[in-house]
Amino acid sequence: MPTLHRHRSDPLNVKEFRTLARRRLPRRIFDYVDGGAEDERGLVRNQVAFERLTFSPRRLVDVSHRDLSTRLLGGIASAPLLIAPMGLSGLVWPRGDIELARAAERAQIPFILSTASNVSIERLAGEAGGDLWFQLYVLHPALADQLVARALKAGYRTLVVTVDVPLNGKRERDARNGFALPLRYTPGVLLDGLLHPRWSYALMRDGGVPELANFASADASNVEVQGALLRRQMDASFAWDDLRRIRDQWPHRLIVKGILRAPTMRPGASNSEPMA
Repeated sequence: MPTLHRHRSDPLNVKEFRTLARRRLPRRIFDYVDGGAEDERGLVRNQVAFERLTFSPRRLVDVSHRDLSTRLLGGIASAPLLIAPMGLSGLVWPRGDIELARAAERAQIPFILSTASNVSIERLAGEAGGDLWFQLYVLHPALADQLVARALKAGYRTLVVTVDVPLNGKRERDARNGFALPLRYTPGVLLDGLLHPRWSYALMRDGGVPELANFASADASNVEVQGALLRRQMDASFAWDDLRRIRDQWPHRLIVKGILRAPTMRPGASNSEPMA
């Protein structure tokens, strides 16, 4: 992995990055990034799970030459890491998705573009190189088909289908803050922007509040698709047959994101008919 050069004032750990983000970002934006659903117990469990991980190093081994590179799903990465799909990165930093993808390319690790990104599938492929993956949220079958076709045409070679969000989480911080896209310019939003001038100036200089770029070119003639976009709700009916349809459309590597346990087979069912 390439050597990273830092200034003395640069943050050294995640806690310091979080502190800087809280200072820079309006509260609505920070809470969107920092928050979770309902009582946010999932965030606590995640942190506890990481804290339980420990290393068991072997001693008296020559480690004068170190190499973190690893085989990752048939490819080679400089480290066993990748940048996960994150929605609305452009609200945190101008052209955030492009900057993340370029950082991943420099680090020689994969970058996964979110369906809810502020840069389109095509623009990212044109402005950033490296190992680009696309993550698919299924809001409507026709819209999913459009996104898959666009990612294929743009040259992506890995599709990540998210299946663990049949319903949107109840994000209480966002509800309290009135956070939604497009941003509504209420007095509170305007005051929050004035209190964070660096963030506001960077956003305006880059063209204003970013949109959900991958939805901007959706089929306007399809009433059902437009309704799904307005509701911003996932397709709760998405099941194995729908996944098979996407598999048939996608000739390259496909990853199913969100599987937590092995499916139970119905008595006498074929391998393609798991029990929900």
